[in-house]
Amino acid sequence: GDTVIFANIKVINLESESETNVISEFNGETELQLENGKYRIEVEAMNYDNFNLDFEIENSQQVELKIKLGLAAGRHFLFKSKHGAPT
Repeated sequence: GDTVIFANIKVINLESESETNVISEFNGETELQLENGKYRIEVEAMNYDNFNLDFEIENSQQVELKIKLGLAAGRHFLFKSKHGAPT
């Protein structure tokens, strides 16, 4: 699928209720350093379905999430031709 750039990403610490908000990079990636604990990640991007996931970090482990967002229902893309009339 396509890389989703500039997605809004919120990471919530479920124990302290603190929030971290970031925006994905041009390559669609984001890196955060989180302490041990239970978290929820919420991802929003224009024209895509929202994504939520609860996860836990234990023993200072590294967690890598590869998230694929689906196209939102009712969203359509419009393509226009720059050369000539549509066929």
